[in-house]
Amino acid sequence: MAEVSEGRDVAEIEESKGQEGYELLSKLGVPASLGERMLLLSPKPQVEEELPEALRAEEQMEYDKTKYDFRSHVAALLHWAGPKIGFGCFGSSNELELFQAKEEVFSSFKYEKRSRQCILDSSEFLACYELLLKEVVCPNLKTKLKQDGPIAFYCQFPPTLRLQPGPSERPRRLHRDAEFGHQANTWAFSSIRANHANLRYANAAGAGYSEPSVTEMNRRDGPTKAEILMGRRQRGCLFRGQSCGVTPFGLGVALFACVDFMEKDGEVNFWMPLTNYDRTKTTLWVESKPNANDFHPLSLDVGKIAMFHGTLVRHYAPPNSTTFLRVSMDFRVGVGRYFDPDWKLEGLQHYHGRRKITL
Repeated sequence: MAEVSEGRDVAEIEESKGQEGYELLSKLGVPASLGERMLLLSPKPQVEEELPEALRAEEQMEYDKTKYDFRSHVAALLHWAGPKIGFGCFGSSNELELFQAKEEVFSSFKYEKRSRQCILDSSEFLACYELLLKEVVCPNLKTKLKQDGPIAFYCQFPPTLRLQPGPSERPRRLHRDAEFGHQANTWAFSSIRANHANLRYANAAGAGYSEPSVTEMNRRDGPTKAEILMGRRQRGCLFRGQSCGVTPFGLGVALFACVDFMEKDGEVNFWMPLTNYDRTKTTLWVESKPNANDFHPLSLDVGKIAMFHGTLVRHYAPPNSTTFLRVSMDFRVGVGRYFDPDWKLEGLQHYHGRRKITL
């Protein structure tokens, strides 16, 4: 929390933790990132009902790419914003795939904040986005709910624009959006046990551990708030009667806590490519449900939108090995009584804006 309060966002902090360490703890079912550990201590969102299964399932929807011409709007935005911000420029062609972007634009939170302001200054782009929400996205969600009467949709505004230049070996790490303040009920430690198979796995990956004494193990029932937030305990144990692991990644959390998710409320993710998949050959990879570990690519092209429950479902973007720029847009929508519009994950430096649309 100290790192966050001093002006560093969770995204910036976790960028330095290392993909290897995050994936190791994620496979063990441990809240590996600072955002996840903050969520453990956060008050739960106040919702009336659990998000229906129909809104948690991965699906695709289509839109008229001529009417909602995001490619042209984004090209116009990059034409003036690229040189202004300093992350790239067009050469002899204004095709999105040929925009010459710096590699840092894909992972730098500094550039992300600057590009967000440029999007807010682009009235035509925002008008097109709002029209898509009102005419395509929200009506589609309402149809799935099969409910009478008006429904409020709390839409991210503005959306997030992603630029992934290539060739590059830099991926977007595996994560779930709950780490970054998107709405989900707090994780619960459903069972805590010493898992020696996991211990061997951790040792094979180079993680050291210490066996506390019986007295130390039974000293108290659970971790302090500071220990959960910082993930650092150099000796003893976070949970009574359990072995502890201290990883080489500065996380030091217990490696053997079995973490389950509680109610699956929150937001619905939408992801849409704005560049030609045949050229970039790079896309978002997602799992079918939380911790399923069955990752698959979203093989979409311009004119389609993927919907999935990214708050809890993990996803990542592999490196772009081509010479073409990959551009995509993503946003989240909170739905009616399944979403708490007043809830925020305390400690974040940035929260997405919302626009309420009632249908």
